[in-house]
Amino acid sequence: MSIQKYKTKLVSKESISDVVFKYILERPKDFTFAPGQYINIPVSKNTRRSYSIASSISAETVDLIIDTFPNGLGSNFFKNLQLGKEFEFLGPLGHMYIQNSDLTFGGINFISTGTGIAPFLSIFDYLDQNKYKGKVFNLYSEKFKKDLIQKYDYKYLKLSSIITLTRDSDSCYLNGRVSSYFDKLSIDSNSLYFVCGNSKMVEDACKYLSTNGISKDQIRREVYY
Repeated sequence: MSIQKYKTKLVSKESISDVVFKYILERPKDFTFAPGQYINIPVSKNTRRSYSIASSISAETVDLIIDTFPNGLGSNFFKNLQLGKEFEFLGPLGHMYIQNSDLTFGGINFISTGTGIAPFLSIFDYLDQNKYKGKVFNLYSEKFKKDLIQKYDYKYLKLSSIITLTRDSDSCYLNGRVSSYFDKLSIDSNSLYFVCGNSKMVEDACKYLSTNGISKDQIRREVYY
């Protein structure tokens, strides 16, 4: 897949919380991507921001999950984006994606913080549609319960999750940073690992996996900030 420029427009906007939203974009007819990839959007005259695709590769839309709390150029671009407004993006981009040959792994582990889970939703759909038979483990952390992004309506996927909150408490979820639960990961040579989120977490996760004998070929990563 080559990187190209496409035109799209905002079809709808769904609220996940007061600061996290799903932006549903029109999918250009000739736009294809691999589950886990992202697009690059010009949010001001000289600035671009990258956003992972949360939708299935077979969907008619391109869905983005965006935390608008930072109030930066990207956040304000989407806050002010009107329905039907046309704009451009570049894509697909990124090497943290899944492909057919990965279905031979006996297990796949996902580690994310915040909206870093967005690309995993696309991958979960891919695994479900391909009736992946291995074990899928999702280790996911948010600051607040209200911002949790979940999608568990899969027919075939054997998905288990540990969800943690770092600035909130709820009896349904664990408390603490995602790094406190790395020991819950399945560490073996027949597993694949996807890591996406803030740079410190990604660094810590990759170091933990490497220290425990996981090769670089088994780790796919993407840093959000």
